[in-house]
Amino acid sequence: MEVITICNATAGQGLMNLSLAAVEDRYTGAEILINIARRGRFEYILKRRKRSVNDIPKFLWRVFVFSESEIEHDTIQAFMETEYHVFGDSPFVLRIGELNSALAAACKHHGAEFCAYITACNPNCKPLDDEGNAQRHALFRQELKGRSLAFIEGEGRHPSNGWPGEASFLIFGIDLESARYLSRQMQQDAFVWADFDSRPQLILLR
Repeated sequence: MEVITICNATAGQGLMNLSLAAVEDRYTGAEILINIARRGRFEYILKRRKRSVNDIPKFLWRVFVFSESEIEHDTIQAFMETEYHVFGDSPFVLRIGELNSALAAACKHHGAEFCAYITACNPNCKPLDDEGNAQRHALFRQELKGRSLAFIEGEGRHPSNGWPGEASFLIFGIDLESARYLSRQMQQDAFVWADFDSRPQLILLR
């Protein structure tokens, strides 16, 4: 059994109305429990080898993440819908929650068990001009080289909202806490991370 904390939360926001029976009515056999842990955190107890937050039914994910994050709901939705393009010799696209065999192959090639997709553009979702973003991207590249991290260039693009693409890096062999630190250093509100199951996860930072 694995316990994954999704977000800080307190009771009394209607979340406890999501009973196990209601979940199983909609998602037969999911066996997802909602638990109040010490320190007042809501946690999911995931059974049957459910290893990723992306295995959680989306309606529950949205109730928890959308209600607790300081980030605007429309922005979170845009993050979830964005297509995270990876360049290189064999280009591919990451989508939140979708198993990706090309990502698994890339991680295997680099001998990495996990990876992160991070941008330095548009800090805190405040748009910069092309020159400003290019400078931040170049400095980020130097940072990654200084850390001796393997990476591939990429670009995050929303399919329909008109937000300009953001130059990014798929970084190999970076653990979750290091990815959080680096993303905060780049003044980002979120990043994409994947572990051994090669299913990209959206990680919110506030």
